Amino acid sequence: MPEPSDLNGIAVCTTGSGLEVQSAEYRASGHFLASLILDAFGSAAAEATADIFSKLLCNEATRLGLYAQRRISPGYGAWDTASQRELLALLPANDAGISLTDGEMMRPRKSVSFAIRFLEAPAENPSKGCAHCTMKNCEYRMEEMK
Repeated sequence: MPEPSDLNGIAVCTTGSGLEVQSAEYRASGHFLASLILDAFGSAAAEATADIFSKLLCNEATRLGLYAQRRISPGYGAWDTASQRELLALLPANDAGISLTDGEMMRPRKSVSFAIRFLEAPAENPSKGCAHCTMKNCEYRMEEMK
C-alpha cells in the first residue's frame, strides 16, 4: 500500500437553494413531472460540478508529483456521515449557503462534499474505468474528461 502524503484535496459544491424552491413550487401546484425533472437536473448538476472540482484536485496532485485516489464523500463506504460536520468546517460551506440537518445531511440537498487522498506513489489496484486516475497508461483507462 502506498504511503499517504501530508496533503489531501477537499471540496464542497452545491446547486443552491433556488432549484429546490422551484421544484417544490412545481410539486405544490400539481406539476409533478416538471418537479421531478428539475430535481433530477439538480442531482446531475451537483455531480457534474463535483466531477469538475475532482478533476481540478487530481490535476493539482499531479502538479505536486503526487497521485490522487478516487473522491469519496461522507456516507460512502466506511466514511460515516457523522464526519460531514468536520469536513464542512474546513471549507467555506456557510458562504456557499450550505448547512447541515441534525442527521448530518446537507442543505440544499443538491450539494456534494468530498475528499481525495493524495499518495506518494500510485495505488496498486486503481479502480477500473476511473476517469480521475492519474495513471495515463492504465489498461482500464476510459476517455478523459474534456
